[in-house]
Amino acid sequence: MALGLQPEQELAYYKRLFLQNGRPIAINRSWMANDLVPDIISQGLINNHLSTTLSSRYNLRPVRIENILEASRPTVHDVQLLGVIYDTPIIGVSSISYLSESQPLEYSITSWVGGRVKFHFDMDISP
Repeated sequence: MALGLQPEQELAYYKRLFLQNGRPIAINRSWMANDLVPDIISQGLINNHLSTTLSSRYNLRPVRIENILEASRPTVHDVQLLGVIYDTPIIGVSSISYLSESQPLEYSITSWVGGRVKFHFDMDISP
């Protein structure tokens, strides 16, 4: 798996629906090693923000994030949650955040409704 866990290690899992003006724009699914974030499920997220919770409660701050973008169609389950039809373009973003060059913190998949979002990318290519 993307997190490099042992089979006996437990996972913490969050599934969130992102809204804009009350309208669904994305579904996010996140997995983390439970031993890095003990009790995160029972305690909940601070202000509904995973990054704030990881930083404030667990003192975990990623130093690097790998992202992969992929166009797809929504799953049957996502059609219902997002209020779209099957032919709606979905922009899938798979991410792995790292605490160091080799220690993964979180694996996430976010399914964005293609017609409801716009992405802007900046790349620093200086040596």
